[in-house]
Amino acid sequence: IVVMYTLRRSNDGTGRLYGPMNRRVYASFAPKRHAFAIARREADKRGFTTDSGKVVQIVTHGDDDLATYGKEFFPEALHTVDVMHVIEYLYTAGECFYREGSAELADWIEAQKERLYGGQEAVIVEDLQRRLAGVPPTGPGKRDGANGSPRPSIISRSGCPR
Repeated sequence: IVVMYTLRRSNDGTGRLYGPMNRRVYASFAPKRHAFAIARREADKRGFTTDSGKVVQIVTHGDDDLATYGKEFFPEALHTVDVMHVIEYLYTAGECFYREGSAELADWIEAQKERLYGGQEAVIVEDLQRRLAGVPPTGPGKRDGANGSPRPSIISRSGCPR
């Protein structure tokens, strides 16, 4: 699904943006690349060509393919990952280290949200990479003395986002 619209700056000097105006929705079961081709065509029609100097912003949920196609079709655009999806991904990551619904998880999520809203996303990524590096490939936990097999674990490297 591609949703395109234009925002208009206010005339009162505040720089506020108003809209959406001229909203267009396109949906298809075609490959993602096709949706970007349609979006590029529509943006060009609206005067948002690659060399127009107008601001184009692409908001996605963090899919790597969307970032790749965004760069290909809109090299001039600002790419923004939707903050609600980022927080959802943080919950998924946090559940690799803390029990779902626990106070520890809630505290950790609040700390990450403060970092996120404070522009410290690189610190979040570094912290997650450091934590992931500390988890053995088989997951944490002690081995059972009887047969030497690992105990079932809450944390598994395969279940944690990379």
